[in-house]
Amino acid sequence: MKATTRNFFFLACVVSATVACGDDTSPTGDTSADSGTGSSDDSGTSDSGTSDSGTGMSELVQYTPDQANWDTFASKPFEGGTNTSHDPDGVGWIRTESWAEAEWDGTVYNPSRMSREAFAMAICPSVDRVRGIREVFYEHAPFADDENPTKAEVDEWHRIAINHLRALIGYTSSDRQVHPDQCMFARALWGDERKFTTRWDDAYPGTTGSAAGPCQGSSNAHCGATFLPSAEDQAPYLPDGHPACTLRAGAEGVFGGPKSNIPWSIKCSRFWTIWLPSRDATAKRG
Repeated sequence: MKATTRNFFFLACVVSATVACGDDTSPTGDTSADSGTGSSDDSGTSDSGTSDSGTGMSELVQYTPDQANWDTFASKPFEGGTNTSHDPDGVGWIRTESWAEAEWDGTVYNPSRMSREAFAMAICPSVDRVRGIREVFYEHAPFADDENPTKAEVDEWHRIAINHLRALIGYTSSDRQVHPDQCMFARALWGDERKFTTRWDDAYPGTTGSAAGPCQGSSNAHCGATFLPSAEDQAPYLPDGHPACTLRAGAEGVFGGPKSNIPWSIKCSRFWTIWLPSRDATAKRG
């Protein structure tokens, strides 16, 4: 069965989403929840990707497994002609003046000294616009082709974007920087495959509806979160020579905000700008 496109790419996005903020008009089009995760872990095998000082396309590491089917993500943003590319200026429903209103002047926001509403508005002036994210995108120019970014480029962009989000609250020291991890990305895909397909059911029968699955017919939203194939079955999803992933503490969930028709430059921003106004600033943070 074809691997689901419900995206474990959320592992790069890190936060959850429930209610929108702001008043920019985004497309309603596709209402499928094409955004979420399987599970994520701290595998102890981490790679830092490239430096924030420049992407260096030839140095990029791909963390999203080849088995992840991104065909929908490549086509849906351009259906209907609203968007022209995956960079911020290619997003058809965000006006130039709206981006200007979301520029960042370097102010560090302290959630402990602000109301939740004021903090949310400072970080996300409206849905899809994280403060300063447009400038960060063009500073790093993460996509060689803004109409067709690669998985490695998207993985790297999400690393840069998360670290920018952390900078907004003053998390800029080296110990506060996020680094991608091969096992986190792979486990997310395995969790999605377990939850939304029957790909693994014959080889791993298990208890239907449990955290490890199988999941078909189950109403457990967390089904598949702890699913982990054998080392032999993991190997095709991991780089040559990479050690097998283990079951460790992590995070999981599926959220409907960043639909498949949202361009890559703001797909994670959709998560953040929906989640932040609805949750305590310390809850479920990346």
